[in-house]
Amino acid sequence: MTCRRFCQLSGNFLVPRVNVDFGKSSLERFVEISRHPFIRKGVCDVVVSLTYFCSNLCDDFGRFARFYHAYLTSHIQRKGYKGINRSVCWEAEKVADSWHRISRAERGVFKSHSRWDFEEDAVHRTLLKEAHAEYKRLAAEQEHLLQSGEFVQRIAAAMARMPRVTTLDITDQRYRPGPFDSNNTNPLWNPPVRPGVDVRDAYYRGMSVGMEGGQTWTMKDGRVVQMYQQSHLYPVLVHLPIAIHRAGVFLKDLNIYINGLQRDEILETDPGTLQALNSAVQSVKTICFAGSPVINRNSDVLPRPEFKALPAYLAQLLKNPIFRNQNDHLVKLPGSVLSLPSNLCRQSLDSLSLCRVEFRLAELIAFISSLPSLISCLRLLEIHLLDGTWEEVLDHLRMKKFTDDGVLRLADLTGGEQSTMTPEDRFSLFFSSGDRDDVGEINFLEQYCLRLKKTNPLRAFREGSCNEDDFMEEDEEDEEDEEDEEVKDNE
Repeated sequence: MTCRRFCQLSGNFLVPRVNVDFGKSSLERFVEISRHPFIRKGVCDVVVSLTYFCSNLCDDFGRFARFYHAYLTSHIQRKGYKGINRSVCWEAEKVADSWHRISRAERGVFKSHSRWDFEEDAVHRTLLKEAHAEYKRLAAEQEHLLQSGEFVQRIAAAMARMPRVTTLDITDQRYRPGPFDSNNTNPLWNPPVRPGVDVRDAYYRGMSVGMEGGQTWTMKDGRVVQMYQQSHLYPVLVHLPIAIHRAGVFLKDLNIYINGLQRDEILETDPGTLQALNSAVQSVKTICFAGSPVINRNSDVLPRPEFKALPAYLAQLLKNPIFRNQNDHLVKLPGSVLSLPSNLCRQSLDSLSLCRVEFRLAELIAFISSLPSLISCLRLLEIHLLDGTWEEVLDHLRMKKFTDDGVLRLADLTGGEQSTMTPEDRFSLFFSSGDRDDVGEINFLEQYCLRLKKTNPLRAFREGSCNEDDFMEEDEEDEEDEEDEEVKDNE
């Protein structure tokens, strides 16, 4: 009796967060959790990972071998194997060399010369064939789940059986809480180093995990030159919130982290679907969106992304409940990573985080002006300013009011006057926090916007008057004024 009661009480705390990727086995596991009488009651957060299997690799074994040779070789070249057992490093290089010979042999341009290479390649060819067959099976399974709508509908139905679930995370990474966590769970990158473990087998198992958005490459002359293929799973960004809402689940937190969206034609943007999306997110209080990184701003090899559907999609997350013609209020920024609606921020939002977004000055100011009158949390991370200065942006942010325990985070900002600053000045202004004992881990920009400092630090820098007096806290200044008045009264 005691054990049964303990099981009932602890069930609410066993599994607060559940991860599910775009595959049948993971989906079945998620459904089983949703039907467990105790464990399902503790789930608060569902993380949907859109790792995918590239259709271009399914029909051509030689291309499959070339791709994974590039995949492993690029990792060795970029990161090496610091802190990893030396035997693992040697094994990785041998595997990569064999994959390279096999891929070249498929094109008829190379044959193994030594007997050792011939025998080694024969073993790896068999393993690669098996891995390729499994890859094709998983890709076909994933395509069926997408086209039939089974994945979206079963996720929504399962979440409806979880009474405490209020948070949905959608990412094209492998179960990362955000784009800033560098931990990677793919066994292709992190093979086991324990004695007695077959390291080579770990690389082949890594092929069945699925590929992350923004991390699929092709090689030319030993270097990465372009994205191989974009994921086809991004329509889930539109259809999953709608299905969850229709299943009777009211989300409070929606977090979207996409790292590989280079073209957004696959996002559905017809008015009916967008209106349904807008209705589905009206209960959401906290929205966090992290878009694709600006990896190709100055590249002459990779094309700059052109987004048309994504701004319309984001407008429905941020706009007021009344649906309006999207052409009335969306501005497309040519060549920008992302353009956001500037005057549609819902007043019911408590928290908003934006990452890897580009703005023109007028649009960013209009967007700031549209924020709720009282803000609990605002994070602007890796924002690029296409024109104007951050000095002007700070003045407008300072006009907003934050709650007593409000959070403002400004980090990794680019553009504006930063192009004329030295790295040292940029670090001291945008990353230094001044007197950490008094204000905590807050940089000068945040201190000014939160009215903890008197002078705009970027204006002081421009005028060449950076000193401690310029950054004096307003409370300290008021205290000094009161002391001066007391001295005068005494006199």
